[in-house]
Amino acid sequence: AIYLTLPLAFSILPWTKDVGSLLRSASAYTLSSNYEGWGRVLIESLVAKLPIVTTNVGCAEEVVIHGEHGLVVTVDNERELTEAMLSLATNTALYTRLKQNLNNYNVSTVPGVDRGQYAARWAQIFGQ
Repeated sequence: AIYLTLPLAFSILPWTKDVGSLLRSASAYTLSSNYEGWGRVLIESLVAKLPIVTTNVGCAEEVVIHGEHGLVVTVDNERELTEAMLSLATNTALYTRLKQNLNNYNVSTVPGVDRGQYAARWAQIFGQ
């Protein structure tokens, strides 16, 4: 994962089991995957109130509203991903708007946040 800080800077960090503290210290979250089954890290980033840049994988369209919580870009489009990351890192008005939206966002409504609701939905999907 790449953690952007403002003004424009980034770090690639080593493995850690303390992901919560990383999310709390980050300015934004980027998911650059070409495939995700669900992409739970997007939900975790929303709960941490982090603006997101993500490729359109897994649950991206279900949990990240483009332009409201982050920027959702086309899978396998390096130019689009790079432009979105740079835009988030350099466009103060965009970053501020996304942060305000996230600070006012009721994350309990995000699919997968409530484990009981999440389990019930999976049971419903699989006819249990």
